[in-house]
Amino acid sequence: MKKFKVAFIGAGSMASEHLKAFSSIKEFNICGIYSRRSSKCHDLKKKYKTLKIYDSIKKMYIGLKPDLVIVAINEINLYKVCKEIFKYKWTCLLEKPPGYTFSNYKKILSIASYYLKKNIFVALNRRMYSSTILLKKKINEKKYLKKKRKVIVVDQQEPFNLKGFWPNIILKNLHFANSIHLIDYFNIFCRGDMINIKTRRVNLKKNSYIINSIIKFSSGDIGIYRAFWNIKKKWSVRVSISNIVCYLKPLEFFYVYKRKKKPLKKIKKVDLDFKPGFKLQAKNTLNFLKNKKNNLVSLIQVEKTMSLIQKIYSYK
Repeated sequence: MKKFKVAFIGAGSMASEHLKAFSSIKEFNICGIYSRRSSKCHDLKKKYKTLKIYDSIKKMYIGLKPDLVIVAINEINLYKVCKEIFKYKWTCLLEKPPGYTFSNYKKILSIASYYLKKNIFVALNRRMYSSTILLKKKINEKKYLKKKRKVIVVDQQEPFNLKGFWPNIILKNLHFANSIHLIDYFNIFCRGDMINIKTRRVNLKKNSYIINSIIKFSSGDIGIYRAFWNIKKKWSVRVSISNIVCYLKPLEFFYVYKRKKKPLKKIKKVDLDFKPGFKLQAKNTLNFLKNKKNNLVSLIQVEKTMSLIQKIYSYK
């Protein structure tokens, strides 16, 4: 059995979650890690004995020749790291967002184009949630395929509560850094191309406001985005089609309501044992490395979501 070597850049909480998922698959060999915070690397090595700690990305690549590198670092440093890692032949899986602004994302995309790299993916793990897959399977049943969909996404962000924890430039662009989790659902459930978008901002008390967007797609599907800034609200997704209404609320749980019937709730055990979506994402990465069908999202494909975020928040 061929084993694929996996290296990591970053040693924070997200890297730890990726380590847990990838180490659970026998075809992966967890081999190396680099981080500016070497103490964090040593903490992870206590749990994952096969990890070799390196003091540079270049040394790690030359020493191990990994098949895959997983990048889980602060968005501010992503561009600089991508300038180096895209030189090498490994497959890259980047934690989201792939840039803290749309222009920053385009700069990263241009590096990939320069090196003609097509094996770069973005870890949009909510596409891999069992709840997301169950909802998508439901609305893609034959009897619903020709029906128009109404997708309502509720977002909530509190940048003022995050001061001191995240850099100011990230807080100013939290609609990329954190809202990507929610806005990507429009590109999961709405079909066709976006043809029109109207956004308005409703100001409430000091520093609190609501963003309301109506997004129309060429398929006839309609997306409604409601973002509550510095207001308590829970993330949720609602898809209405024909005689059913489907919910992800919280996002890890799938509910479907039919007329005059009790709601059905489902969640798969894999999203309880691992950070939701991470185990399936690791399996899809393995499929790519084995030249098999997979559902990974490439750096090029994610432009659709990054562009939508830009358009929603370009209101006047």
